[in-house]
Amino acid sequence: NVASGQYATAIGNRVTASGSVSTAFGKNMEVQGDHSFGIGLGILSTDSYTITEDQVMAIMGGSVGIGTVEPQSPLAVADLPTSAPDSSGSAGAVCATNDGNFWLDADGSFDCA
Repeated sequence: NVASGQYATAIGNRVTASGSVSTAFGKNMEVQGDHSFGIGLGILSTDSYTITEDQVMAIMGGSVGIGTVEPQSPLAVADLPTSAPDSSGSAGAVCATNDGNFWLDADGSFDCA
């Protein structure tokens, strides 16, 4: 483990924090970006992750559970509403794209699937 950046922290197995005020945590994570934070959850020794951009937080190599310890998808949020009423009382939906963007389709006119 190497923490060579100013105020950098490296905790885990084969982690490097070379960016200023950067943190590398877990396994096989390299954080080069300033003010960036990386968590490597890779199980295999071939899993390797590098953050080169500044001001980035990334969790790589596993699933993230918010409010759950058993996520069934790459990002699972417990108690996230699957629909929300608009001003007319019609149900809408919370939609997500493959690149991780979310939006609220308040009137239900778009098929999120």
